[in-house]
Amino acid sequence: MKKKFYIKIRPTISFILVFLIISVISITLLLQYNFSLDLAKNATKDNFSQISEKLEERLQNLDKRHNDLISILQLYKEIEQTPQKNKRHPLLKLITTALNNNKHIYALYVGHEDNTFYEVINLNINEKLRKKYNANKEERWLIVKIYDKNGTHVRYDEYLNKNLIQIRSIKSKTSYRPTSRPWYKEAIKDNSIIRTEPYLFTNLDNFGVTYAKKVTSTKSVIGLDLSLQSLDNFLKKQIHIDKQEIYLIKKDMKIISKAGKNIKDKKIDSTLKEKITKIINTQIAYKSFSMKINDINYFIYFSKI
Repeated sequence: MKKKFYIKIRPTISFILVFLIISVISITLLLQYNFSLDLAKNATKDNFSQISEKLEERLQNLDKRHNDLISILQLYKEIEQTPQKNKRHPLLKLITTALNNNKHIYALYVGHEDNTFYEVINLNINEKLRKKYNANKEERWLIVKIYDKNGTHVRYDEYLNKNLIQIRSIKSKTSYRPTSRPWYKEAIKDNSIIRTEPYLFTNLDNFGVTYAKKVTSTKSVIGLDLSLQSLDNFLKKQIHIDKQEIYLIKKDMKIISKAGKNIKDKKIDSTLKEKITKIINTQIAYKSFSMKINDINYFIYFSKI
């Protein structure tokens, strides 16, 4: 496969993850190091092919790992237990252990037909999350419980330390109804695990995906939210040239992850977006081309993952 200049994509991945990778390298910089144009293109093409294969493998591993976790948890009868104030869920220890071992999972939760809801949130996954919930350093886990009390839906936020001992609890009214959420609606119609397309997790200010599955023979749905923030670090490790930029994007051209020097607030040029969008619509799995943007020549390589 390495001798060819396209990436073989497994159908399950291309169907679920409609991503693109663009590797952009300035020709002018490469020529300063006495590379010929053809040599520069070939080197870039090989580098891009390797990155694509690594990324595909990483996404497949993440996919399998989280599918397996949901499949195992939904087998426990205790997962159906509805939340109660000041009562510890029988699977809390198991869930927090699973989250500790899968550090990219932001939250794991169960929604029930009567709109009761139980969620465990890993407060250590992102500093922005701590600020969002005003969590102090001693507060390791956030347990969200939603249930009916005297005809009114109430929410209890219970903050636990690393030993799962409750530090404080906050009560509030809520309009949140799990049965109205897309992940519940999709999962309840299917016996298999469903997976959303990447979307912005506002609490993390980062993209992620949701996995969900109906608990067998019930109207309850178990779900988990996976942050894609780890892909930033993965892509950074693939950068070997100063003027190289790598983007992981959705079909609508929203950037999921990116890596490169001084790239934090950088956006993809509108001209380049337009050209790539046209090529996407042709259903081509792999494409390379060159173009000039702001008087700089670029090689562009991309493929569907």
